[in-house]
Amino acid sequence: MSDHSNNFLVEPQISASTQPSIQPSERDAATKWIVNYSLACIGAFVGLLAFMWALSGFDFSGVSTAGLVAIIFGTAFMVLVTVGLMGLVFYSDRSGQDNL
Repeated sequence: MSDHSNNFLVEPQISASTQPSIQPSERDAATKWIVNYSLACIGAFVGLLAFMWALSGFDFSGVSTAGLVAIIFGTAFMVLVTVGLMGLVFYSDRSGQDNL
């Protein structure tokens, strides 16, 4: 019996150089997708705020100016971080970096 008859039991070794790489056109497409996704999320957030304001207006009685500024900047920062992290998740998935 030859050594080759038992090769089906051994998993082939894949070198690091054969790992799938991201081509420039794929990277550009992924970046464009992330930017479009981010703009859509930010637009949806602004649209929701405009809709809420049109229905009943914003009632800020009892909230100081500093508190109002903190609420607006805190919410905007939270939305930007969330959109950015979700964009990175989608980019990582599409680029194949998550595949083990």
